[in-house]
Amino acid sequence: MERFFIFLIIALATAAGGGAAVVLYEDEAAMEWGFCEPAAARYFAAWYPELWQSQVDPIPAQAKVFWEDVDFDTHAAVGVYMGEQTTGGYAIAIGRLELQAEWLIATVVSREPGLEDMVTQAFTYPSDLVTVDKNLLTRADAVPIGVRFVSPDGEHLYELMF
Repeated sequence: MERFFIFLIIALATAAGGGAAVVLYEDEAAMEWGFCEPAAARYFAAWYPELWQSQVDPIPAQAKVFWEDVDFDTHAAVGVYMGEQTTGGYAIAIGRLELQAEWLIATVVSREPGLEDMVTQAFTYPSDLVTVDKNLLTRADAVPIGVRFVSPDGEHLYELMF
């Protein structure tokens, strides 16, 4: 009977996507930041250029200055935008991208300046963009149907379908 329950638990975990996740991208330095969800955060991801345009058009040009162009024939894009900040010292990033079952899991990390930190007195637009080779996203058994954005402790932040 005990073997039956162990088999049942393993079968349910596998069916629910409990298989091993494949890490596609990781920024180890950023993963040490932690997370504090900004009120104006935006999460976006696209497999095709049409979806991309509709998601990033509302984001100010200042936030896109350091983004590279995305070739949607070969890559998908995942990104985050913190919103306009009144000083420097803020940052937001995709700390890790994992392919887990039919979902791409994006771990979002961020940081804010401390009360004693010296910061630039200027408007800033913290954002991050990660591109992923579509060959890494397509496997024989599954193609991701969307992106789940989570905090470092696994809290669900946002979900977006491709």
